[in-house]
Amino acid sequence: MRCTPQLKSDAPSEIIIPKAVTSIPDVEGHKLEIITTANDPAHSFVWIPSLKTIAGGISVSIDTHLWMADTKGYDGIDKWVGQIDKMKALHPSKVIASHYLKSNDSPKVLDFVREYLVNYKAAAESSKTGDELSEKMIAKYPKLGGVDNLKMGAKVFKGEMEWELKSPYPAIGNHVLVDFGKDFQFDLNFIDNQQMRFTGTTAANKNLAELVRYTAVEVSPNVYMVYWSEASTKANVVHVQNWNTHEVYTNIANPDGSFIHLKGTLKIKD
Repeated sequence: MRCTPQLKSDAPSEIIIPKAVTSIPDVEGHKLEIITTANDPAHSFVWIPSLKTIAGGISVSIDTHLWMADTKGYDGIDKWVGQIDKMKALHPSKVIASHYLKSNDSPKVLDFVREYLVNYKAAAESSKTGDELSEKMIAKYPKLGGVDNLKMGAKVFKGEMEWELKSPYPAIGNHVLVDFGKDFQFDLNFIDNQQMRFTGTTAANKNLAELVRYTAVEVSPNVYMVYWSEASTKANVVHVQNWNTHEVYTNIANPDGSFIHLKGTLKIKD
């Protein structure tokens, strides 16, 4: 592992990848709901209706400058604001922040986060450098902690510092509609981060359906190579899914040595 030289004996012997879930069992009789948005899965949160409580996850912090290095440009800020608005629309009685200096479960934390994001976007748009952006935010929020995080995040946001960021695979937990044209369309149900069920949805392929184990690898920002093997056809399938343009390129290797190459579109089913 790349971390072994630095961590030495403290380095993990193996990396355990948790299984993605789309629902959570009840806890002490309380139903928990995962609220997410297809185009911004990183800012998912948990809603507990019976307690009118939100566990905000990474979307919600208080008493400190927000960590912005993981936010992809102005569009990323807008998506984050959208998640905060979705939380506010639930009219919670309590909001549990993921980062805080002192415990505070007031729903007013959502107002703070939203205002901060709006101000950060305005400051970024009017700043030429990360330092200038940091100075404007410090002047706006002189009492907030986390100044070092602010300065680093600002440099990343303005493109002065490299910061490798892997996007969550947006298909997980969703139905993806793939259209290759010529009456050749599929519904791909990505059940979790390992299992996907594909189903043909047109006359030409209505008999094609199978549950497969897939692998998704981000090869470029928001572009994924997704591949699996099919027991029914003995074919190996590779998708290159570009979620920036909603295009998909497919290579199907058949057991007889022949190949099928397709280009189509993809979108998450509403």
